[in-house]
Amino acid sequence: MGEDYGNGKMDSRSGTQPARCLVCGRPLAGRTDKKFCSDRCRNIYNNGRYRRQRKRLCDFNRTLVTNYYLLRQMVASGKHSCPKAALLRSGFDPKCFTASVETVFFRWYRCFDLRYRVGRKFVHLKDDENY
Repeated sequence: MGEDYGNGKMDSRSGTQPARCLVCGRPLAGRTDKKFCSDRCRNIYNNGRYRRQRKRLCDFNRTLVTNYYLLRQMVASGKHSCPKAALLRSGFDPKCFTASVETVFFRWYRCFDLRYRVGRKFVHLKDDENY
């Protein structure tokens, strides 16, 4: 019996080299489907995996809030339309909205509770009481 299963040299499950942690490379003991040696390594792996996705979501939400703030300023000043170029210079992103509705003549976009449409030269706000 020259095989030693207790020191990590051989895997008692298959007689091959033991599986290694995906983060730190330490040999794994226990279940055959185990991927990480500790909660710390599992958290490091998952945090790195989802970091890009969370960043995109945060960027999108930041853009939505900017759009909403700019449109809300239009409402507060009593305007129902504004030059598109001025809004774009202020940071408005017409590709970032929460919903869209196609009507016979126009496509209306929503940014939370505000409804607007983007024309060639102007952005038009719609009174939302009957929507």
